[in-house]
Amino acid sequence: MPVTRSKSSSATKQGTLNFSSLKRTNSTSNVSKSNRKKAAPIDVEASPSDAESREEARKPQVHTGKKVELYVGLPPTRPELKVNDPRWKPLLADAREKNNHLPLVHAENQNNIHHILRVFDMNYEYGPCVGLTRLERWERAEALGLKPPVQIRDILLTRQGIEDTDLAQNCLYGQL
Repeated sequence: MPVTRSKSSSATKQGTLNFSSLKRTNSTSNVSKSNRKKAAPIDVEASPSDAESREEARKPQVHTGKKVELYVGLPPTRPELKVNDPRWKPLLADAREKNNHLPLVHAENQNNIHHILRVFDMNYEYGPCVGLTRLERWERAEALGLKPPVQIRDILLTRQGIEDTDLAQNCLYGQL
């Protein structure tokens, strides 16, 4: 025979949590003040004078403690985007083929790279482009196994592809 309980009987059996009795501790309380090591200051304004010291400065320096690792170093340099690079010719030919060799509308002051990326944006084979940067869309398509062109990623990972909004964002950015 099943046991039934009324709301009032189950409410009386439910306990409450009392947080006032908890002891608050400091995470470094186990280490005595004399055993603590002070971190050496990092001189941010210092610039290396010769090529060897510049190469040494680019290597990430690892400072390890018991629980924390700190990486200090210069960010990696990104390659420059060369508009007339022969690597982009197959992409440009494919983009023109998909556009039936018609000129782009509203494409004044834009180069072949813009044309390639615009056709990539409008190709729904890789999913919708609204609300994502081009690199995010490329990575999502790659993760889903849709095999987007690797050259598109190469364009987007250049310095201009990261810094220039016209290249980083899709062609509908700011329009919707």
